[in-house]
Order: sequence, then structure tokens, then C-alpha cells
Amino acid sequence: MRGVYRAAIDITAVTTAKTLVYITTPATLVIEILSARITDQNENTSEQILAELNRITTLGTPTGTSLTPKPTEELSAASGVTAVGNITASEPTYDAAGNAIARGGANKLGGWEYLPLPEERSIIKPSDTVGLRLVNAIATSTDLTAEIIYREIG
Repeated sequence: MRGVYRAAIDITAVTTAKTLVYITTPATLVIEILSARITDQNENTSEQILAELNRITTLGTPTGTSLTPKPTEELSAASGVTAVGNITASEPTYDAAGNAIARGGANKLGGWEYLPLPEERSIIKPSDTVGLRLVNAIATSTDLTAEIIYREIG
């Protein structure tokens, strides 16, 4: 579908609670979050994780890897958002846990997924930021894939 993008990153040796991916919308764009997920790539120890997809109240200047969201339909225009993954310093401040778009525990072997019904999808306003993060540390070092799939709706 035109206007749908995937912001994703593979992160090696994760053990700390941290932001895995965040997206900032420009002043002229609104996005709809279609799904988000965190999956374990390489580690077979059963362990519970707590993940959260939430709005960021104070972004600050986090250190991370710039991402280029990939359109799901070839020949689509480039996404207008700023996406960053694997925050290693200056963690952003998030909205209260009770106000999270999605928050929950999952076994890392099965992964964590947010896949809302159409009427449950969150809309992110212009000049806003939303992040996908691990709330708690992971005991066993794990390679993770984290992604947010969203639709630009103007």
C-alpha cells in the first residue's frame, strides 16, 4: 500500500533497558501506527521481556543510528519522518506507562507484537515522537530486531 513504511533495525548483544526505535513526525505530517514488534534473533533462553510503544514527552539529543524507513510499495516516495534506532546514550523521556499506546510482557522467544485492529490504531500528530523500547533489562545478551510499521496520512 502506498504511503506505508517500515522503520527497522537489528541490534546485537542487547542487555539493557533502552529505546530500540523512535520516529519523529515533521510539522506537516501525521502518521498512523499499523504495527510494532520486537523479535529475538539468536538466543534460545526463555526469558520474559517488558516492551512499550509510547509517545516521547522529551526527546533531548539521544545517540543512535539513523534509519531510512523502507516503503512497503516499490517506487513510493521517501518517508517524511525522522527514524532512529539503537539508542546508546541520552534516553528520551516517555509518557506515563498508563498512557502507553501498547505495553506488555512477552517471552523473548516468541517476541512482542503490537497489531491493533483498524479502530485501535494510534495517530501521531505533527512534530511528535513515538518510541518502541524495552522497559527492563534482559539477563541474557540477545540480538534483537525491532520495527515500527506506519502509514503517512498527511
